[in-house]
Amino acid sequence: MVTLYRVGVVKVREGAPIVAVDGGMSDNIRPMLYGARYRVAFASPPRDDGPVRVRIVGRHCESGDVLAPDAELPGVPRPGDLLAFAATGAYTYSMASAYNRVGRPAVVGVVDGRARLWLRREDAADLDRLEVAWDPGRRVAPPPGVEVRPARPADAEGFLGVYREAVAEERYLRSERVLRTVREARRLLRHPVTDERACFVAVEGGRVVGWIQVVREPHPVVRHVATFGMAVARDRRRRGVGSALLSEALRWARDRGVSKVELSVYPDNRAALALYRRFGFVEEGRLSGHSREPSGYRDEILMGVWLQGER
Repeated sequence: MVTLYRVGVVKVREGAPIVAVDGGMSDNIRPMLYGARYRVAFASPPRDDGPVRVRIVGRHCESGDVLAPDAELPGVPRPGDLLAFAATGAYTYSMASAYNRVGRPAVVGVVDGRARLWLRREDAADLDRLEVAWDPGRRVAPPPGVEVRPARPADAEGFLGVYREAVAEERYLRSERVLRTVREARRLLRHPVTDERACFVAVEGGRVVGWIQVVREPHPVVRHVATFGMAVARDRRRRGVGSALLSEALRWARDRGVSKVELSVYPDNRAALALYRRFGFVEEGRLSGHSREPSGYRDEILMGVWLQGER
């Protein structure tokens, strides 16, 4: 097994230059633990400055985070270069950790010049997947000047405006365009709260700045489950609007006897992941490449929270 590191910073000083890379003791504890030594080579086009000895250190703020104290290379590495550590071994990955909230690296197999991903890199969602809320049932009040209430037909244009803005960002929602018309939205919002679904909006100064729609599953086997979708205007995010909307949706679910609420979210939507965890949602699985977009395939994380006591 060979481990690849990308050079971040190079510090030239008297003696051996110090080369800092994007990994370290979190993915390879063996040099720090019992002095393991490795042969190091350029994986990117090598420098031709002549032989030089360098000290290669990791990214963690630890005096012992040294991967190679005295590596010989054909030139001084530069930021962006790739360095290969030979024979790091399969045990290195099993000994890796998420120290300093740095996820474990990806593992790639190479056969006859063709690469295949075996293990993907851990992301922030992986590191947080076991977190749970202390009080997921708490009621959250909206921020000053914002009212959370059932949607009305007159909110249709504002509802769609927030939806279009989120779709245009191409980051948070599956949809690539908004198909619903204002007339259709008005029809939907004539009965915003029923036993089957509910739609709430956050309104500030007469403007819709967010919405949430929660829907109960129709099949008898999963009638105890509801799912939801939500969006908040870009200029009103991180102000408590999303928390107030989600709180209201979960209150509706409890009042209707819903036992569990589920959702799916993209792994890079860290703000949404943090919000859901504050309300007790936990990761239940990951759908690999579930969304296909012009930019490629994206994973989706499945999360859920039990409202009426876990089964």
